[in-house]
Amino acid sequence: MSTFREWQPTLQPAGLRGAWGERWAQSLGDHKDAAVALAKEAVRARFVGDAPSDALSLLGADRDLDRSPLDTATSYRARLAAAWDVWGWAGTPYGYAYALALTSARVVSSRFVAQYQWTPPDGLTSLWSRFWVLVWTGALTVGRFTVGPWAIVGDTASPFSLLVVGDFVVGDGSTVGSDMTVAQLSEVRRALAKWKNARDRVPALKLASGSIVGTPGLVVGSFTVGGSVITYTLDPIVGAFVVGASPTEDPDGPWFPRVGRSNLV
Repeated sequence: MSTFREWQPTLQPAGLRGAWGERWAQSLGDHKDAAVALAKEAVRARFVGDAPSDALSLLGADRDLDRSPLDTATSYRARLAAAWDVWGWAGTPYGYAYALALTSARVVSSRFVAQYQWTPPDGLTSLWSRFWVLVWTGALTVGRFTVGPWAIVGDTASPFSLLVVGDFVVGDGSTVGSDMTVAQLSEVRRALAKWKNARDRVPALKLASGSIVGTPGLVVGSFTVGGSVITYTLDPIVGAFVVGASPTEDPDGPWFPRVGRSNLV
């Protein structure tokens, strides 16, 4: 006997083993079988491969992996199944690039330049635990992305385009000079805050239509002078931040105050 429907009638006393007594016992068994089925389903729901689609958000919370705006149920399930490997890339350029490729803007042309790899634009060479984010417009070309399955040479580097020719800094969290929206910039900042090392700071994101002088690997004669660069950052001043705030509590604000020094994340 494999079900309560079959077993329950055998428990009936002799006086209740008639046709109606047996049906009554079978109905009790049916309810027990339904409870067993739900219990089994609840156990299987904890396994990524067996979980129903509406349980993926709970599994994502358990693994601290947010669902990307680009994710389908299938792709999100695959990322959750690979959570151990995904978190293994946290704090690395590969991990940052993967996170930005999953934003709604699908930024695939990102490079990350650490403090020691170039002369910092702000000249603060003593602040060693920093890196800059470089993003390009136009088609994806060699040297303008972090290698990964999200990046294919010739594809669109990012959905952004520069609207103003020049080289200038936007320091208040707005997006003057390009068609990047404030929401997209905030999403990028949240992704970087989540996946970078806790010790690291990101002074700025540079959106460029051409070569950025000083980029590692860029030597005299290997690039064409031209293009524009827009630097997105935040310049916190006294009173513009909340003491003790974290990127989780204040993802769109300068949560690590350094008076007089720029900090995007």
